[in-house]
Amino acid sequence: MIFLANEAGYYQKVSKSSFKILGYQPEELIGKSFRELIHPDDFQATLEIRKQIMAGIPSADFKNRYFKKRRVNHSPELVCHT
Repeated sequence: MIFLANEAGYYQKVSKSSFKILGYQPEELIGKSFRELIHPDDFQATLEIRKQIMAGIPSADFKNRYFKKRRVNHSPELVCHT
């Protein structure tokens, strides 16, 4: 999944693969914050990597767990991607 988020962390562009990976159509994610989808245990590490990226330091090997749209037994499914 490829996306572009603004400085505040809101998705501005999202690839079509978001549906296959997370169950969301790209237009469902536009305007949402990345904070809404990332597992709480991954949040702090995500903020640190985000700071590096915003400072111009690229990252190619970072993993996050994201909540999928579909929920089973009222618990979120997770998917991990770099």
